[in-house]
Amino acid sequence: MTDFPASSIADEIEKALRAVDGVTEVYASAPLSSVVVSEVGAAVLPVAVAPLVTVETGKEGTSVVAVIGVDESGPAHETGRAAHDRIVDVLEGRLSAAHVTVRIAMISS
Repeated sequence: MTDFPASSIADEIEKALRAVDGVTEVYASAPLSSVVVSEVGAAVLPVAVAPLVTVETGKEGTSVVAVIGVDESGPAHETGRAAHDRIVDVLEGRLSAAHVTVRIAMISS
């Protein structure tokens, strides 16, 4: 497997999620305090804002967490499954033993 930067993969996953039918938004998956610190830091220093999708690599493999908003065009669980499958497609051939979590934070009409 090739070593890909986590932030690059996170950005690619975010773009892929936005293309899934029924996904209306991608939210920050990191804890709120981390998001606020990242945003404030980016406002005052020339640093990159943390990606919305969390990608972490550890001893037990790679962990991906994405939080999405969905519309009512289809059942939320089906949209969540499609989002999960899209993430797995992005990771295929890049990272081994990925654990993917997709949380649905909002259902809108």
